[in-house]
Amino acid sequence: MASRSKTLVAVLVSVVVLGALGTVAVSFILLRALGDFGGSGEWSSTAIAERDLPYLYGVKLPVAPLVFDGRAMGFQDGYWEVLVKLPPSSREAFLSMNAVTTNQERRLSKEALARIQELEPGTPPLTATGLDLPPPTRPDGGGWMLSRRAALLEGEGVLWLHFIAHES
Repeated sequence: MASRSKTLVAVLVSVVVLGALGTVAVSFILLRALGDFGGSGEWSSTAIAERDLPYLYGVKLPVAPLVFDGRAMGFQDGYWEVLVKLPPSSREAFLSMNAVTTNQERRLSKEALARIQELEPGTPPLTATGLDLPPPTRPDGGGWMLSRRAALLEGEGVLWLHFIAHES
């Protein structure tokens, strides 16, 4: 009888231990999946695709970017931010092909500047000039409650574009 009791206790302990390990494993998997559910917020070259620029910002690039970096966040309301480095000679081509005009000088985003410094540590001082983007439309032609802004970030021999869009 004592050996049956020991066996029963061993089986019960095994079930409890395996159940606890299974619970920990499932919890880890779920938490990891939920962490990326609204976008990671981390900058990367793959967070936003170059093909999404016309959809999100109403613009196309005249040449292949030298650097393309972005981040996507949000659950119900999306937030997208993109930094693009282009050759300085492509400035006018970008403005004319997209029928985009410049407006007043604006403050440079500290986060964008910090990211540029990470990507290109030797970047000279930059000034930011706002861009007037076309109104947003959905691919089906309908309207979209999308707030967006863009700026040219220029320095000696350097041209960056900074785009931000968020749904509301």
